[in-house]
Amino acid sequence: MVIKIVMPRLGVTMVEATVTKWLKKEGESVQKGEALFEVETEKTEMVIEALDSGVLRKIVASEGTMVPVAGLVGLLAVTSEEAAALIEPTDIQEKMEPLKIQTLEKKVSEAKPELVKVAEIREMTPQRRVIAQKLSQSHLTAVHVTITNSVDMSEMIASRTRLGQELEKKIGTKPSYTDMIVQIVSRVLKKHPLLNSSVEDDKIKIFAEINVGVAVALEDFLIVPIVYNADEKSLTEISLFLKEKVDKAKKGELTLEEVTGGTFTLSNLGIYDVEVFTPILNPPQSALLGVGKILEKPWAVDGQVAIRPIATLSLSFDHRVIDGAMAARFLQDVKENLEKPQSILG
Repeated sequence: MVIKIVMPRLGVTMVEATVTKWLKKEGESVQKGEALFEVETEKTEMVIEALDSGVLRKIVASEGTMVPVAGLVGLLAVTSEEAAALIEPTDIQEKMEPLKIQTLEKKVSEAKPELVKVAEIREMTPQRRVIAQKLSQSHLTAVHVTITNSVDMSEMIASRTRLGQELEKKIGTKPSYTDMIVQIVSRVLKKHPLLNSSVEDDKIKIFAEINVGVAVALEDFLIVPIVYNADEKSLTEISLFLKEKVDKAKKGELTLEEVTGGTFTLSNLGIYDVEVFTPILNPPQSALLGVGKILEKPWAVDGQVAIRPIATLSLSFDHRVIDGAMAARFLQDVKENLEKPQSILG
């Protein structure tokens, strides 16, 4: 008997993955539960184990091939005799046919003269390809709108200084502005449940949990570790949690469970000197908050002009779910709590 080896679904939002390495060769025996091949998604790398014992009869998806969920990766024969009888199944022929088309397209493109001299051609990494596909999907499905608001960060800076001294004595680390904003935003989301939702089959799913994803920039791509039940965590817990996850992300050690299940995303580009930007929604989420750099600016205070540390917030949302007034009220609540954070932070 020949058993199909297919690409497993490794997460709720996963649609495909790239086979990066085969750990067995054709003709080698495989035991159930033994590491068979490695895959890479936009979020993480994982080792796939064999679900059955037998002999690896055929590798269909070679290393570097992107395969959809449930797509054919290889064939496993339960006996060595069957492995020896190499009969090409129609499944493999169907998989090979697109390769012929791609080869033809490549020849045509190579024959076409370049109008501008190309200095270098780089292949997209598997993560970048999946990110590109997801963002294209986001723009094709969601109705993107972005609104902005400016915030006086004076009290946030003072709170960070005060809490930083306390936490450094307690746990040896200071909270970042991102840590503090995660705590504030998660509490505000409790008052605005539609900002913590997604659309599926013309139905709005409002999530019971508030799981805030925090965008972390790596060398070639972004990864978003999730602070689960962020509204129930203290600032100390959030700070320690995110420090651990960011360290793991930089080492490439995050597991799939640590980057799936987000219900809202926070992206802070202030550390890169970005003042204002237009975030793209992280599907299937309905909202994402972008935070810009804190800059000294003229600001009206009690009828007088003063220099204050100002940051710009950019809220992108899916207009199918969230009306402009609703988004504005959420952003206004975030602004008010950032300007008077003492009631929440801690």
